[in-house]
Amino acid sequence: MHRKIPKTFLLLLFLLIIALLSGCASVKTKSVGNKKFAPRDDFHPIHFYCMKPPRQVEYDSYEKIKSIFGPLYQKRNNIPEHITIARIEIKGTPAWTWQHLFDKGIKQARKLGGDAIIITRYDYFYTSETESANSAPYGRRFLALVIRYTESGR
Repeated sequence: MHRKIPKTFLLLLFLLIIALLSGCASVKTKSVGNKKFAPRDDFHPIHFYCMKPPRQVEYDSYEKIKSIFGPLYQKRNNIPEHITIARIEIKGTPAWTWQHLFDKGIKQARKLGGDAIIITRYDYFYTSETESANSAPYGRRFLALVIRYTESGR
């Protein structure tokens, strides 16, 4: 005779598996300078500037990353006059796409009162420094500066 597994148990097991697979993203922020700014509203456009292509172009091409930004992507030599508000690092597990991470960056930039993000690095990271480049990466990350345009830079 087979014992029937309760539906509640199966539902909890399913939710646990989804939670483990989806992972999470972490946001680290380090303020630059003493100035604090009021947060931007949810509709304030955040521009993106990218300083260089990714190191591991075999996973995602530079053009694909640029295409994520869409019309808000700006050429790096066109950065208006600005001040740097903060440095941010955003990491996500393998389930997080670049788009998810950049959306986190947008939220953080708005929260800090920024107008744009200058991405200084984006790549894949491993669980430890001893893992070789032949290992599968653990997740994605990007490092960036959150900037606020000065009046003369607008």
